[in-house]
Amino acid sequence: MSKAYVNYQRKRELISLVAWELFSQKGFSVTSMDDVAKAANVTKQTVYRYFPSKLELFKAVLESYAQKAPKNYNFGQGDLAEELYGFAMHFMRFHISPEYLGTMRLLVSEARENTELGAIFYANGPKKSGAMLSTFLRERISGIADADHAASLFVAMLHHVRTPLLLGLCDSVTEEELDKHARYSVDIFLHGCMSKV
Repeated sequence: MSKAYVNYQRKRELISLVAWELFSQKGFSVTSMDDVAKAANVTKQTVYRYFPSKLELFKAVLESYAQKAPKNYNFGQGDLAEELYGFAMHFMRFHISPEYLGTMRLLVSEARENTELGAIFYANGPKKSGAMLSTFLRERISGIADADHAASLFVAMLHHVRTPLLLGLCDSVTEEELDKHARYSVDIFLHGCMSKV
C-alpha cells in the first residue's frame, strides 16, 4: 500500500469521523460542509474532493460505522431455538449500543425532511440483516408461509428493549434482561411460526 493511499484513507476517515460527530450534535440539516472542513482542519475544497455532496458524506459515515460494527451473526446448523437466541442476543447488544442509539436519534429527527437519509440507512443495515434472517428461517422452518414477514416480526420483538433507551426512560439494559427477553421472544416466535406451518 502506497504512502499516498494511506494518507488518502486517513484524511477520508478523519473527515467522516468529524462529520459523524457534527451530525450527531447539531443535526444533518444544520451542519454545513464548511462546518465539517473547519472541525477537520482542512479546506472546504478538500472535503468536496473526498465527498461530492453532504449526502455522499452521510452515506460514507454510515458505511464507516457499519464496518466498525460487530459482524452479522453467523447462523450455524445447531438447534433452531438456540440459533435464534444467539442471533437475538447479538442483535440486541448492537442495537442498544450508544453509537447505534445516536444514529437512530439522528435519523428520527432528520429523516422526515431528508427521506434519502432513511433510505441510505435502511439499505446499509436493516435490509441486509432482515434478508439474512429471512433466508435462515426459509431454510430451517419448512413450510413457513412468509419468511420475510416473520423475520420482520421477530426483529420488532427484539427492538422492544431499545425503546426505553431511545426515550431516555433508562440508562442501560443488563445482560440478564437481554437474556430473558431473547428467550421469551424466541419461544413466542417459534410457537407462532409452528402453529402456522
